[in-house]
Amino acid sequence: MVHSRRRFLAALAAAPALASAGCVATRLRVDADLSGVVFTGVGRDQSVSWGANRVAATVSLAPDAATDRRVREIVVATAGSVTGTRDVRPGQTGVSVFLPVGKESSLLAVDASENVVDTGTVRVRAARTP
Repeated sequence: MVHSRRRFLAALAAAPALASAGCVATRLRVDADLSGVVFTGVGRDQSVSWGANRVAATVSLAPDAATDRRVREIVVATAGSVTGTRDVRPGQTGVSVFLPVGKESSLLAVDASENVVDTGTVRVRAARTP
């Protein structure tokens, strides 16, 4: 009887954490407006987002982005706040980032002098299952 009561209390204590973990997002689709010279594409790296409300994605870069254009960092900004940054090494043509589900984000390619070389916008769309 004591063990079953402990399990019940443990489950009861865990319920709010599970309930606030968010929904499962499926059928993820990335829409991108990348008309500049650095960003060539954005693809999702996962097919389902489990409660985090974000998805791993790969941002593809032009072959000359890190060399001729001297891009050193990719910045992801959502609703005016920086939500992630990734360094770019010479010769690198892809960068892994996290993008929020259901919100528009800006991608900024920044050089070593902190000048913005190129920008793009992305939005991850999904079906949600509570």
